[in-house]
Amino acid sequence: TSTMASITAQTAMKAGKKGVYTVGEGGDYATIQAAVDDIATGIEGAVTVNILSGEYNEKVNIPEIPGASDVNTVTIQSATGNYSDVKIFHNAYTDPGYNKYGVVTFNGADYVTLRGVTVTSTDKTFPALVYMINTSQHDTVDACHLYTDRIESTTTAEQLVLVRQLAIDKENCNNDYFTLSNCLLEGGYRGAIIGGTSYVALTHQTGCVVEGNTFRDNAASALSAYSGDNNITIRGNVIENNTTTLSRGFNGFDLQFGDNCIVEGNTMHIDLGVEAIGIYVRKGASTADKRSRIVNNEVSVKSSDYTSAAIKVNGKTPNAAIKVNGKTPNVDIAYNTAVVAGHENN
Repeated sequence: TSTMASITAQTAMKAGKKGVYTVGEGGDYATIQAAVDDIATGIEGAVTVNILSGEYNEKVNIPEIPGASDVNTVTIQSATGNYSDVKIFHNAYTDPGYNKYGVVTFNGADYVTLRGVTVTSTDKTFPALVYMINTSQHDTVDACHLYTDRIESTTTAEQLVLVRQLAIDKENCNNDYFTLSNCLLEGGYRGAIIGGTSYVALTHQTGCVVEGNTFRDNAASALSAYSGDNNITIRGNVIENNTTTLSRGFNGFDLQFGDNCIVEGNTMHIDLGVEAIGIYVRKGASTADKRSRIVNNEVSVKSSDYTSAAIKVNGKTPNAAIKVNGKTPNVDIAYNTAVVAGHENN
């Protein structure tokens, strides 16, 4: 006769995070990263992380968060809603080689919003203050102050970008549907680089929005989006650059179009002693049924360099407010106010 012991299997289920949590002295977490690490174990509802007023010397890495969706979103924000009250900084970058990082890194994170904080660094070797990598999608940076000293260095080791996207050349690895809105972006080498893979055979990035921001005194360009992205909207931004000691040329917008791209209602006031271009379109690949447009922008460029322009479309013709001389099909340029001054030939 044989007997079999009864075995009962038990599984412990851990509930996902949801609701409101606090970072700072007396809060639920001492550091922002501690809060992110806990949330990254999984969520089952919308999560808000309120950061109490203060300075936070840390690198923040936001990985993929299980359970995050268009309904179960994650918001990391200052408790007061004022970016002056929360400063996230780190002043010592160590280059890891391949897996580079920013002061704040969206590292495969989806449906995450960073709102109402200041992000900065004195270390110009950071690739970015806010860095988006590894297919981070549907993310937002809103109402933040991103700043560092203006960087005029010609060495690649010191070209810190305030907000930067990077995608590898593989299918479905873009950082789609990113929104940069209502931020102040000051200094740095470039204000923002938005774009996915530029490899012709791969699907290009789509759905990014840059709206309502102020770009101030960036060195090489305010906004670069030159990967041929589709469905990018650049609307209602202000570009201010009157740094007359700037030693390099400057582009307000440096663009390469895919389908259905919109550059609308932006205002630029540029006063420099070097070549300055308000809106520079390298080239475009918009199709006839998905035309792109540059409309209702106000561009004022003052420069003693005779090659400066308000709007330049892949051309080298100097001394004109709007320059169109390149293979840029299906792009409508209309109802813009463009002024170029500062040289006798302008």
